[in-house]
Amino acid sequence: SQPKIDLVTDFHCVTTWSMLDCAWQGVSFRHLIDVVRPLSSAQFLFFESYDDYTTNLPLEVCVDDDVLLATHWNGKPLSRDHGWPVRMLIPKRYAWKGAKWIKKITFSDR
Repeated sequence: SQPKIDLVTDFHCVTTWSMLDCAWQGVSFRHLIDVVRPLSSAQFLFFESYDDYTTNLPLEVCVDDDVLLATHWNGKPLSRDHGWPVRMLIPKRYAWKGAKWIKKITFSDR
């Protein structure tokens, strides 16, 4: 079991809707980086979901304190529609950059 953190943040979709003050719980992505210890050449992350969705981000974005591998939303486990069992939450980016149903995370130098 990994240490869980709580985070209250706004959630913004690129299609112009937002939800304010969402309560999330999960594992800090920074903690995952500390556990995995990627190669020093890693500069990017690629996320692959069980629905074959993919997205990518610079590693420097994912080391912020508010980036989360979310397992709970507003006090309840994520529903299947909202990314159960785990979704990426990057509050400073639109929601489409935070993959749902994460299957694989790859660290890359390019």
